Amino acid sequence: MLEKSTFVQRLDCEHTIIGIEFSKVVDKIINWENNREPDSERVNAIYNAIEDGQYINCHISVAVTGNIIRVYDGMHRIEALKVALNNKTISDSYIVMLDCIFNPSDDLIKDCFRNINKSIPVPEIYIDNIVPGNIKLDIIGIVKKICCDYPMQIRK
Repeated sequence: MLEKSTFVQRLDCEHTIIGIEFSKVVDKIINWENNREPDSERVNAIYNAIEDGQYINCHISVAVTGNIIRVYDGMHRIEALKVALNNKTISDSYIVMLDCIFNPSDDLIKDCFRNINKSIPVPEIYIDNIVPGNIKLDIIGIVKKICCDYPMQIRK
């Protein structure tokens, strides 16, 4: 199933990044058994962002065993992408990046999960308190310019 990927980049002896059309793997994806179930409000918020053309991180961390892809980080995004695919908000050729570990032990998945959660980004609420309004406007302007200069890289 992953042999149909767009590209492959081996990161180290355990992790391989695979860019693949979401529609080709969506039916093989399940939630890692140690993850909580996705929160529907969060899924809806992510879907709304997709629908509005906003950026969402499509880097999903998975453990691959046979034809089963277990998501240990990114299940809310996966669920939102499923809705988007079903609603035709994204095309069948929409690419996701799977950070794959193949045939991992449970301990390896847990270690990877812990490492991801050590590097959680700072919530926007904290940034709002320290970034002056004029700098925020500059950042927004720069992002808009990048979107105009590189429209093929921006998801609609």
